[in-house]
Amino acid sequence: MKIAANLHLHIRPTALLIWLVSTGILISLGLWQLSRANEKELILQNLNSQPSLGLVDSSYLNHLTTKSFYPHQIKLRGRFDPQNLWVLDNQVNNHVLGGNLIMPFVVEEQGITTKLFIDFGWISYNAQRLPNQQDWQSWRANLAQVHQQSQQVELTLFVTPLQHNVFKSNLVEQRDGWQFVGQISSQLIEKQAKTQVLPILGILDEKSPFALLVERPLINMPPEKHTAYAAQWFLLAIALNLIILIKAVSWKKQPIFS
Repeated sequence: MKIAANLHLHIRPTALLIWLVSTGILISLGLWQLSRANEKELILQNLNSQPSLGLVDSSYLNHLTTKSFYPHQIKLRGRFDPQNLWVLDNQVNNHVLGGNLIMPFVVEEQGITTKLFIDFGWISYNAQRLPNQQDWQSWRANLAQVHQQSQQVELTLFVTPLQHNVFKSNLVEQRDGWQFVGQISSQLIEKQAKTQVLPILGILDEKSPFALLVERPLINMPPEKHTAYAAQWFLLAIALNLIILIKAVSWKKQPIFS
């Protein structure tokens, strides 16, 4: 008598559905990480290959709102709008709580007024969760010199499109005369300040005399890390398929009579 082993594949509908969904999710996550890595590569190339800066006008800014664009540096001439000062709340720097000061910047050309947001940078909070008075008074005095003389200033900015986060608050919190927001929203500020602002954020160059503690809008995660994450998701998909295959396959020994 001889013993033969036959391969049997056991497939259950529930297990098949779980396998298809899980594998699809893992592969999708891997592909998304690869697309993010490619996007970061394009951003770096755009920043590194940017030509020498020249002044742009309001038509350039309005054109940016009609398309997707990568963060890049521009020069812009206009004036500040200190009547509409906002604080982007709950920003942490080196384990210290603070906020970013946000203000519209006004560009006036041929009777047409265009506004965009300017991020002046980070300022620490005091015990009452208000901007530190010493830093605030110093910054305001510097800004007031320009505003009182109604001077136009030339700024170097890193412009980036505003990103709406559905998980962040859209409410305005009033604290001791300050206006705090959870995220920068053109619709929210237009409603509160009765002024129209482009959905563009200009982050002030750190060398500007009006800058607080500024972080350039480069990339918070390099392309290589996105690629590594993609590899992890693909390896998890392979491991899942191997585990399910091993569980679904069984060897059944049957005697063979001669």
